[in-house]
Amino acid sequence: MEGKVVVAECLARGILINGTGEHVLRFVPPLIIAQPEIDRLLDTLTQIFSKQAA
Repeated sequence: MEGKVVVAECLARGILINGTGEHVLRFVPPLIIAQPEIDRLLDTLTQIFSKQAA
């Protein structure tokens, strides 16, 4: 899966991540990120990857 697809899907869901290469994602969370925000990111990525695998 191309990184730009994941970046676009995350952006559509209100999550900002950076794609630095064809298959590279960069996460730059704030220093004060809370556990619920991390959980939301992981849930979103799981949904995106599951959708692409189907």
